[in-house]
Amino acid sequence: MSEYTPDTPLPPVDYRKDGTWLRGAAMFYANAGFPIVANQPGAKRVAWQIHGKDWDDWNSIALTTPEQVAKAWRDNPTYCPGLVTGRISRVLVIDGDVKSGENPAKELQDWQDSTGITLPEGPIARTSSYNTETGRRGFHRFLTLPDDAPEIPTTLEWIPGVDIICEQRQVMLAPSWSDKRKLNEARGEGLTDQQYMWQLPGFRYGLRTNDYYPTGEDLRESLEEAEAPAGLLEDILKFGSSRTEKQRLARQQSLRTGQKLSKKGVILTAEGLIDIDH
Repeated sequence: MSEYTPDTPLPPVDYRKDGTWLRGAAMFYANAGFPIVANQPGAKRVAWQIHGKDWDDWNSIALTTPEQVAKAWRDNPTYCPGLVTGRISRVLVIDGDVKSGENPAKELQDWQDSTGITLPEGPIARTSSYNTETGRRGFHRFLTLPDDAPEIPTTLEWIPGVDIICEQRQVMLAPSWSDKRKLNEARGEGLTDQQYMWQLPGFRYGLRTNDYYPTGEDLRESLEEAEAPAGLLEDILKFGSSRTEKQRLARQQSLRTGQKLSKKGVILTAEGLIDIDH
């Protein structure tokens, strides 16, 4: 089993189909104390081979020890690691999406300006979402939940183009990748454009990014210093997705057969369970 210490950086990506770069990443997060799940290669879809199919609680399937992660990735080195958010990890993620032309960075700044609430500078990652027409890239901003924080629900379209990912959900961790776009449709950079990657301070939400490989200690310290403000949590609980109800209804129209949308904006299966494929 690979050994990682607090000063060990996230292992480099070699892009080999038979490489162990994703297994190394999973071990990095496990040794840094993050509860994770395994996803099918190139997809935000939980690996049933590891977690099974008969579950409806993300916390129940989280891998919380290096031994569990080593076993899960032993025969499947290309699984993509995802972080289980919410109370189990004390992590809340602000998810900015640009696929439909939104400008989530501006919406987030406008919200801060109007409320007087300043969000701390915590870890940030670019996502596989980008829009060549606007020149913008999607992002994940990671915040720590206070010890006394109430349960914060995952809320889609909290403000335009911005989701709150928290209780009973996951986010993909670097260097996981998504194959929703065909490889030849990427901007000439192949797989790198479809990855989630940590960013250096000063990330400006554009297509050109400065990827970096933090140590476990750096990632943990940065996260612990970025505590979610009480005003943010109160706003999420008070407003939910009510500001963007029209967008939520439009989103409902695009659901696949058998899916439905809860009042909190979470995509569910026909049986009312969280859609793990979403």
